[in-house]
Amino acid sequence: MADSLVAKIDLDKVGSYKAVDFIPVLMTFDKWLFRLNAWEEFVKIFYYLLYKTEEGKFAIEQNVGKCRIDNSSVYILTNDNYHDTQKFSPSFFARVDKVVPYRNVLLPLEIREVAKIHGFMLFVRRPTTSIEQIEPMISRYIESVTRKGSERRYVIKSTKHFIAHINGECLSEAEKFYLRIEKEFDKKILLGDIVTTEREDILLSQYMQVALRGFLLSNSTRYRPSHEKVFAYGLVRFAMKHYSQRTFWPFFKQEFGLEIGPNKQGELHDLFRSIMLGEGKTYDDTLKQKIDNINLHSFVVDKCADQLFDYLFDYWRIDLKRNLDNIKGDDGKDNFNALISELMSNNERSVPDVMKHTSMALALNEKSCRLRIRRMLALMDDCFWRHSTSTIPSTGNRINELLRAWMDQPNGKFQNEYKLVTRNHGVRGESLLLRPQLSINMSKIQY
Repeated sequence: MADSLVAKIDLDKVGSYKAVDFIPVLMTFDKWLFRLNAWEEFVKIFYYLLYKTEEGKFAIEQNVGKCRIDNSSVYILTNDNYHDTQKFSPSFFARVDKVVPYRNVLLPLEIREVAKIHGFMLFVRRPTTSIEQIEPMISRYIESVTRKGSERRYVIKSTKHFIAHINGECLSEAEKFYLRIEKEFDKKILLGDIVTTEREDILLSQYMQVALRGFLLSNSTRYRPSHEKVFAYGLVRFAMKHYSQRTFWPFFKQEFGLEIGPNKQGELHDLFRSIMLGEGKTYDDTLKQKIDNINLHSFVVDKCADQLFDYLFDYWRIDLKRNLDNIKGDDGKDNFNALISELMSNNERSVPDVMKHTSMALALNEKSCRLRIRRMLALMDDCFWRHSTSTIPSTGNRINELLRAWMDQPNGKFQNEYKLVTRNHGVRGESLLLRPQLSINMSKIQY
């Protein structure tokens, strides 16, 4: 396949190619053919297959760390000390520098020679060339080299599934966890929606201890932790658990055995900001309390949940007359919209007990947060009239458990209101009729 839109890399002249100027499209190795979309995919698959051969393993072990001397774009490392590294064996990592313009795709001679033996070919395109432009050409080429009777017939492999196979074989338990969080990070609007198991919480805590220790020991404001997305998520999880009424920093000692001094506090906020903006996430520089940029990803932090539940319960008790049906229909929709607008405005006089970060979360992901609030109101209504929290699903959902604990408080609003209604023989409130109702009594011929 040769076209001005797609180029085949000449291994003997590979040093003339700059990674920043090209994107890999296709790769062959032995009988396999892979479609590629990124240098990270190429590095992981190429070095994994190479390392599986006896001569390739020897060549890699002889060249660990040496590529950097030549300003190479491709580094082979013995441990994960850099960003965007790809693990291709239990002990080795590789990375491609796609940013520095002068770094070329330099592969050591020994590695190039082994690659030739195994029929390695790599096709690339310019970043300005779209996939749509080259798709017909790529499809024709793949069809020609995978059909019966081809001079050298290849078997096309799913890049996604093959990388998953490599990860399953090479990654440790912690590394698999980091990979899952990084994938979830890209999908979620609110990072607090990423759910972790008890075991994963331990792995996250261990990671944060190491990353925060590195942050504290660094004298540079340009410090970057490995697995940045996991680091940002770790801060969200930490704040979700510990933040309470502007109290945050002292809990680092309790959770991680580390003290974050005043100077480092500002740097940590800057680091979180840099990660979030770099990943296309929201960060509000106008906030008086920077911590709210972290807290908003929880929707509501654990220690402020009772305030939100009290507020919503008062809305259900007073505005809805203890009847969830009153948020249905056109009038109910207007009623509920008024609640959402009030929450999003975060007016200190009308919404004194709802934390700013909850209002920010609602503004950032309104559709999802509306559903959460409706669900909370529905659970309040159902549990109140049943006088039982058994209908709250026991799935480990954080909000469910917080809501159950709030309802079970002996002197809380929920229990006190139930005692009052029981004593007064109260019943579910009537539906609110905001428009006049016309009735006709035909027997008396009157309206």
